[in-house]
Formats: sequence, structure tokens, C-alpha cells
Amino acid sequence: MAYNNKIVLIGNLGQDPKILIFEKNNKKIKKASFSIATSDDFKDSNGQWIPRTDWHNIELWRDDAEMAEKHLVKGSKVYLEGKLKSRSYEKDGEKKYFYYVEGERILKIEKTINERELIDESVKEVTTETSDISNIEAPKDDLPF
Repeated sequence: MAYNNKIVLIGNLGQDPKILIFEKNNKKIKKASFSIATSDDFKDSNGQWIPRTDWHNIELWRDDAEMAEKHLVKGSKVYLEGKLKSRSYEKDGEKKYFYYVEGERILKIEKTINERELIDESVKEVTTETSDISNIEAPKDDLPF
């Protein structure tokens, strides 16, 4: 199936996922909702680089919601693929729209504390050897290029 509606985001969770459980045909269906912050820079009219953060509302369902509940917390860095969706509602007689990304694939892309500890330990075990290169002579003939 070709996608006409595809969103890819890399960012950080703005809060812990909020989990809701729905029941349909005697089956429980899990939904996770949260926001992701993405950042980029733009040049203003004076040529100065200005940082900008955008917030994206995210909804995950079923297995992805389960993963979010178990492994994601505020600040987690994630890679998300999904579709832009909208819902409308009326408030004070005026139609309002709410836009969100319905996630289809999400990956946590930061290292856990245990992984960092393992990396730190392995770095401590690595030793580097240096050699004295001060008495190595350069070739006397011209370079072939």
C-alpha cells in the first residue's frame, strides 16, 4: 500500500504516556497518549539562528501502547512513524479541530542506564598504546599523484 499520509518524528516525550483501556467484543484494547517535542533551528531576518520546539500529540494502540506503557517515560527519545489524523468537535457553537499523529511504529532510541553502565565499564577496560613517531622519516621521492 502506498502512503499519501506519512509522518516521521524523532523527539522526546513531554510526559509519561497516559494509558486508557477500552473494551470491544469482550476484548481489551489499550491506547497510549502523549506528546513528543521536536526541535530545529531557523534564521530570523537578522541572520541569527533561533531554536524552535514543536509539540506533537501522539496516539498509540494495542501492542505499541503496551510498549509505551512499559518502556517510555517523560524525556525518552523516540523514533516514530505514523499518520496525521484529525478529529472535530463543537465548542460554543463553533467547530474545532484536533490534530494528532496515530503511531504505526515506535522505537526507543536512547540507551538505558544499564547500557550506559556497561559502556562505561568497557571503556575503562580499554587501554591504548602510543608509539613514538618522532624518528620516522618521510619518503624522499615525490608522491605518485
